[in-house]
Amino acid sequence: MSGIWDYTIVGAGAVGCVIGARLALLGKSVQLINRSPATSEAVLARGLLLRVDGMTHKADVRACTPDQAQASRVAVVLTKTHQLEAAVSALLPALADAVWVTLQNGLGNGQRLAAWVGEDRVVHGVTMLPAVLHAPADVSTHGSSLTWLGPLSEPATPLADACCDALVADLAAAGIEAERVGAIQNKIWQKACFNSAMNGLCAISNGGPGLLKDVPDGLALAHELVDEISAVALADGATIDVAAVHALVELGAAEHRYHKPSMLQDLRAERLTEVEALNGTVDQRARVLGIDAPLNRMLLRLMRLRERAPAFWATQATNSQ
Repeated sequence: MSGIWDYTIVGAGAVGCVIGARLALLGKSVQLINRSPATSEAVLARGLLLRVDGMTHKADVRACTPDQAQASRVAVVLTKTHQLEAAVSALLPALADAVWVTLQNGLGNGQRLAAWVGEDRVVHGVTMLPAVLHAPADVSTHGSSLTWLGPLSEPATPLADACCDALVADLAAAGIEAERVGAIQNKIWQKACFNSAMNGLCAISNGGPGLLKDVPDGLALAHELVDEISAVALADGATIDVAAVHALVELGAAEHRYHKPSMLQDLRAERLTEVEALNGTVDQRARVLGIDAPLNRMLLRLMRLRERAPAFWATQATNSQ
């Protein structure tokens, strides 16, 4: 393709590939960016595969590493928070004129992105889209979900305003329920309350949401975490629907029984997780606000230990000599 790509997906993991595939199947030109060349190699060999409701679709996309990126109108960022600075630094030369959209998990990503690309070029959003990465550029999704978007700053700049409306329309046309909302930080906090409760529990227990339902202590702990983290969010000035978060926990346990949250996938792959951008940020805000959040702090500490377990065991052979 020559010219400018409609969309660049920065971080071609599970959610990034689902969104990229949906947009490409709609007819948009899509460029996938991933640090690992395995994604580009897989796309070159057999395309981007999306499995939905027992059917497999092959999407026509371009996949490359950051050094090969080409100009794009919109860059949708789905990297982990700790990968954000390196990704933006590598891509800015090619994507200097793009509007940047963060759909990352965690708190504060829009502000981090604005520090590098400018607040007028940032749209902040949150997605509940379930996705599983089976192999590079081979993903599946299931069930219903919502995605919310809004300009980082209000009133919106013309660039961010136009991008926000266009992306909402394109996602909806591509089969992803999307909505533009005001005060997007409220939605981001609301998802963080859910993720901070469910993702870490699934990761630590090495199970899906269905395990929490099967073991009453699991679901009870998830709801206790929601209450604790929601109290931090409300004290921080967010307007959230706490009852809706509890309902989402029940829905996830009932309808997404074998879903593998990203933290669980990362631990199984011996990668760092998003726990610092979720439970870590909640812990920081709780301390600043003078709120005791012991369950969140315990989960955060356990996840820090679990993340570093592979490196610990790797020292066994050396230390036993």
